[in-house]
Amino acid sequence: MSRRRRGPGDGTIYQRANGLWCGQLSFTLPTGKRVRRTVYGRTRAEVQRKLRDLQIALQQGLVTPAPASDRLGPFLQSWVSGRHDLAPRTKHRYEELIAYHIVPHLGNVRLGELTPPAIAAWHATLAEQGLAAATIRQAHAVLRRALEDAVRWGFIARNPARLVASPRADRPPERPLTLAEAQRLVAAAQGRRYGSLWIVALMTGLRLGELRGLRWGDIDWSRRVVRVSGQIATGERERRQPKWGSAREVPLPEVAYAALLAHREQSGPAHPDELVWRTATGKVPGARNLARDLAALCRAAGIEPRSPHDLRDSYATLLLEAGFDLRVISAALGHRSIQVTASRYAHVRPQLLGEAARKLDAAFGSTDGSTGRGEAGSSASRSE
Repeated sequence: MSRRRRGPGDGTIYQRANGLWCGQLSFTLPTGKRVRRTVYGRTRAEVQRKLRDLQIALQQGLVTPAPASDRLGPFLQSWVSGRHDLAPRTKHRYEELIAYHIVPHLGNVRLGELTPPAIAAWHATLAEQGLAAATIRQAHAVLRRALEDAVRWGFIARNPARLVASPRADRPPERPLTLAEAQRLVAAAQGRRYGSLWIVALMTGLRLGELRGLRWGDIDWSRRVVRVSGQIATGERERRQPKWGSAREVPLPEVAYAALLAHREQSGPAHPDELVWRTATGKVPGARNLARDLAALCRAAGIEPRSPHDLRDSYATLLLEAGFDLRVISAALGHRSIQVTASRYAHVRPQLLGEAARKLDAAFGSTDGSTGRGEAGSSASRSE
């Protein structure tokens, strides 16, 4: 049985006495210095994969080879500069988190000497400085991802950030519109510059970036659906793939279809690649300006100002209250999984259970009377 010879640059793989597999790869730095990296794994296949990842990273120049004795700050800066796969806004956010919240506290720590207690102490320091829990979570996530690559590339043996739980961030309360409020919003939106945008947002649940990136060619007038094929994220002007790659088709209710039709007639002839909503000068409307426009619309409708995402929550909540299956709603919203939908809109379920109980009462001819179910149901929900 022939054995494949190990070629130059393939690395060396061996197993320690304790059962741990190790792989070593030697290469030359641009300075001419010869460097050896070691990776570890529970199986030979895992070590082979890590060596292969390290070889690819070095060949493509994705990272600057950094030994464990190098400081965390330069490593993170090199790491984020090589992340060409990130969207511009995401990369900018990574750079901010690294520059303002990671490097000032951990930047001088050697890569191989960063410990879980040091990371936990860093969390505590950020919290004492008044940083929001959500921002600390974001900074921790960036550090964890960077160190994960450091492990894959053989710079460190394990990722200490994985051993520290990031703080829980309280999600802002959902503020969906009631059906009556939604009707008032639609009525007040008639004739406004971006009125059709807010009607479509409420009736389809599209994200603000997906609305900003919607083109005339994305509307199938005969089938009355919109194809979500791209987005223009906040702070950006270029169209790219929708979040999580959530390309999908969403049906247009009659009121949204009519609003788009009226907007097309008012806008005049347009190329299929042109954006549906533009400023008076033909530019992409800014996310902040749109948020202000929605707040003004809400005030005109006599309801409390809402954010664009509140309209998305309103769409999901109204569908849930109408009895639609959670999987259908998840697909319409473009969520990564049905679990995301179930978690975000769990607050609606108790209301739906109460409504289901009332429907059962009606179906089986309950003799509780008009007040019995409401009092019993409300007291039971409070006790639970």
